Order: sequence, then C-alpha cells, then structure tokens
Amino acid sequence: MATAREAQFTAAALAAARRPVHTAPAGVCGNCQARCLPTAKYCDEDCRADHERRLSTLRRQGRAPGGMR
Repeated sequence: MATAREAQFTAAALAAARRPVHTAPAGVCGNCQARCLPTAKYCDEDCRADHERRLSTLRRQGRAPGGMR
C-alpha cells in the first residue's frame, strides 16, 4: 500500500509541477487584469475576495493552482 500511495503522490507532484504558474505583471490586477498600483496584487478589495473565493473552491475540488494543499 505504501508503494502505491508513493506512486500517487509522485504523479500528483509531477502534474502540479507541469502546470503553468499564472502571475500578473506589476500594475495589473491578478483577478480582472485591470490596471492598478504597481505594488498592488488586486485593483480593489472585491477583486481580492472574488479571487480568494474561486481559489478556495478549486482547492476543495483538488484543482488548485500551484500544487497540493
């Protein structure tokens, strides 16, 4: 059983490593791609909340970007 579980973990880790990492450039909102301050990740509080809500849903579904959590 341990060998099978290790194979599953390795396969999941490799799949996560192959997924592209989506990061917004400086001055662009990470949720809606609107222009924002150069040091800001989101244009406003609503965009941040929306993005976090969507990421939370993806994590529950096991499809979160950036690997296993």
